[in-house]
Amino acid sequence: MPLELPNLDDRTYEDLVAEALRLIPNYAPEWTNYNPSDPGITLIEMLAYLTEMLLYRQNRITDDNLRTFLRLLNGPDWVAEQNQDLAQEIQDAVLNLRDEYRAITAEDYETLSQEKFNIWLVQMQQEEKADKLLEKSLKDRCKEWWDTTNLEVKEENLPSKVSQKIKRAYCVPQRYLGAGREEEKKQSKPNYVSVLILPDKDSDSANQLGPQPTTLLRDALQGYLQQRSILTTRLSVVGPTYTPISVEILVARRSDVLTETVSNGIVKAMQQFLDPENWPFSRDVHVSEVYELLEKIDGIDYLTDVLLVSECQPEDQHCLATETLWNDRGEPIGLELYDHYLPANRLKLDQIAIAPSANFLVVQLTIKVRAASGANPDLLRRQIKSQTRAFFHPLYPTIRDLNPDGETAMKIEVTAAKTIKMSSLRLENSKYVETGSFEELNLAINQVTSYVETGSFEELNLAINQVTSIELSGDRIQKGGWLLIKAGEVIDLRSQVEVDSAITG
Repeated sequence: MPLELPNLDDRTYEDLVAEALRLIPNYAPEWTNYNPSDPGITLIEMLAYLTEMLLYRQNRITDDNLRTFLRLLNGPDWVAEQNQDLAQEIQDAVLNLRDEYRAITAEDYETLSQEKFNIWLVQMQQEEKADKLLEKSLKDRCKEWWDTTNLEVKEENLPSKVSQKIKRAYCVPQRYLGAGREEEKKQSKPNYVSVLILPDKDSDSANQLGPQPTTLLRDALQGYLQQRSILTTRLSVVGPTYTPISVEILVARRSDVLTETVSNGIVKAMQQFLDPENWPFSRDVHVSEVYELLEKIDGIDYLTDVLLVSECQPEDQHCLATETLWNDRGEPIGLELYDHYLPANRLKLDQIAIAPSANFLVVQLTIKVRAASGANPDLLRRQIKSQTRAFFHPLYPTIRDLNPDGETAMKIEVTAAKTIKMSSLRLENSKYVETGSFEELNLAINQVTSYVETGSFEELNLAINQVTSIELSGDRIQKGGWLLIKAGEVIDLRSQVEVDSAITG
């Protein structure tokens, strides 16, 4: 049968609007009002409406096109020129190629990957352990056997069940995803075509992160597609690379809802959201999507902090941690997923901090620094943001050490040396007294390493030349400029970092 023509009208008005809203944090992070009354949202909806009309027209064959095609069909007879050179003959063969089950475009590879195809049976001299998939297929369907080797099974005798194990297929042109090094997988490779296949969840090769295709499945599909590929195509059939994704979440709940109810709702929602079976290949994970998802959970008043984290564990197979996406304010806005990546949910209950909304206290922190000569302002801003977040976050050691039970008062102040100091307090005679336990954050010490393309590690000096100022503000500033955090309260940090890189030294 001929190849099916691609459906160009594959996005609805709602799909276009949703995709545009997901891209807003990348290009306009300061844009936070997504209500229909916002002029920008109105403009997006108008453009989505026009785009939907264009897609509809693009997918249609107009009367003018039909008349043009008929004129072409009624044209003069074509006579092949004699003694054509090899290049011209190859060009003519490719241009006039039209055969059923032929893989030419990326859509062809994805479609044929889920077709039924045959596999080879080889008669063994002695009994050997067979793949469970093939073993079951033989038991159920094989009706005839010939005394010969290397027999290609006829379709009526052994309809292959291999293709039935493929849940999804995705074609990546001009990439060699079978390479050993990750950097090589991301490079453009002419004449290469890679096909990613995701087997069913009940696959025998499932690991902790997600299912991987068996060697039998990969080899059978590669042989099937290779016979239908055009000449010079270098084909590779591989499974996905899983990126473990966990989320650190700080939640303000309603007072009439139990913490356990909220945490269970969060875990369930994230499991469905980060399901690799339904996640599109090459789509990034954005923090804004997590906010939108979790704010719909019954019992959540609002979210104060959400951080996406990607870290592999030693026992993980086919796993690779991905890179963080940042905005120009030094805030992480998501995780980047390449063509061959799929997310694997790693959210744990101890990564969720939940407290009544009345217990949250907003702490505003403005930090101004002068960077040393050669320092990267963007990297420095991210580093300072990450350090201050960890210093004030209830899931990190600073708060856990000073306030392990959540019932200890704390004092936050900016020292004369322009460091941030947090001390634990006890109440004596209606007055707060320091217990002697404290933690201090010195932002003038920043040293990190950065990976460069050569494969070696180069140390970048991000040392701050000078901390210009640290301003601490909130609703409970005491005399002397320090901030009181009462027992049971949770810090809702709002930080801003300004880096002056004009001074060199």
